[in-house]
Amino acid sequence: MPATLQDIASRIGVSRMTVSEVLRDRGSYKPETVAAIRQAAAELGYRPNAQARAMKAKRTGLIGIVLPNSPLPHKQMSQMSAMETVLGLNQTLDDAGYVSTLVPVTDLPGADRSPSRVFTERMLDAMVIIGRIPPEAGVAFDELTEPRIWCDSDVWQPTGCIRRDESAAAVSIGQHLHEVGYRKWVWLDTQSSHYSWQARRDSIEQVANQVGVDLKTVTTPPVHYGDVPNWLTDLSLSPDVAVIAAGGYTATSIAGQAAMLGYTIGRDFGLATCEGVYAIQRTIPQITQVPFFRYSMGEAAARMLCDLLAQPNHAPESKLQKHNLVVGTTTPGPNSN
Repeated sequence: MPATLQDIASRIGVSRMTVSEVLRDRGSYKPETVAAIRQAAAELGYRPNAQARAMKAKRTGLIGIVLPNSPLPHKQMSQMSAMETVLGLNQTLDDAGYVSTLVPVTDLPGADRSPSRVFTERMLDAMVIIGRIPPEAGVAFDELTEPRIWCDSDVWQPTGCIRRDESAAAVSIGQHLHEVGYRKWVWLDTQSSHYSWQARRDSIEQVANQVGVDLKTVTTPPVHYGDVPNWLTDLSLSPDVAVIAAGGYTATSIAGQAAMLGYTIGRDFGLATCEGVYAIQRTIPQITQVPFFRYSMGEAAARMLCDLLAQPNHAPESKLQKHNLVVGTTTPGPNSN
């Protein structure tokens, strides 16, 4: 039989309430009493009953991390970068005493799948919603009463949201390319429906119009892991051309393809990306980029949620995270050779 609070109390010779308060770091007791209770709990293999605590406190301590995903084979790994955010969330929530659980939301229209239990049962204290949620799922969220934070999401309102300032990231890329002398830009767009793609594209177009450079948009299918699209052979590349990758994984695909085709990035053409994902920061830091520290965004979102749970009537103000441009060797300018 599992050890109980009463078992510990009987061994030490104190009340059950004393044991309960000591193990929950409450009350003020003599150090020797605290040490004896904790030693007895360890020797008896005592483990707290989370269900009993939840029933008494009317809170589960469980936080749902909602992440869009698809059962389609070629899309199952499409949210890998979001896992950086999940790790930051999980660590900060764990430090605050919460347990996080992933709640996948399919983006497959008409799929014959049962809805997640978070839509049919009250099992979460709160949730953090990451990324673009399908409209039908968004309607379901509107019907829930649990507190929530929208993280890197299409949803933006005065309170309860956090995302990166995508417009500022794209503007800094455009200004740098103009300053070093690139007069022909190729915007490589992968047709994402996430808000960030539109914000980046609009800002690049704005800067291009302001400085009077030639901007060409090339639209390609989304990049999937393992794919190496044959983009470079379809572009008219030269030293005065700068390729701007909408996303970080697109930039890594370009770098890999350039190496296979014998191009030298920075000499034969320039390359920059608005989204410096972790994979680039670790493997190809030479690419000019605006880093996206998703782990720190997850930490910030978790802190916002903890503040919301502590003060339910005072929703935290929404936050735009800004990151600085990191100039690498891939955009030296056309006159540097």
